[in-house]
Amino acid sequence: MQVIRKNPECISCLVKKHIDKYPDCATREQKIEYMEKLLFSVYDAPLSTSAPEIVDKIYKLRFDMFGEKNDMSNVKSHFNRLMQKYEEQISN
Repeated sequence: MQVIRKNPECISCLVKKHIDKYPDCATREQKIEYMEKLLFSVYDAPLSTSAPEIVDKIYKLRFDMFGEKNDMSNVKSHFNRLMQKYEEQISN
């Protein structure tokens, strides 16, 4: 039995979140190519594919096309500060 992870809500959210995430300097042709490849990668993913797996493909696409890295340092710093705050509260 195949586990179905890909669902309409995930597809819609992924496309809305990433469809216009290209650099301001991207040409019209690059934007079209990016959008087509993004839509195809979402469409082509097997039903057993989870949203994070598709997002990894999208980040790779952006890196391959535009050299953009998925910089999570701000997110990591934010959650590290939160955890330090809660750790202090818990230990008191």
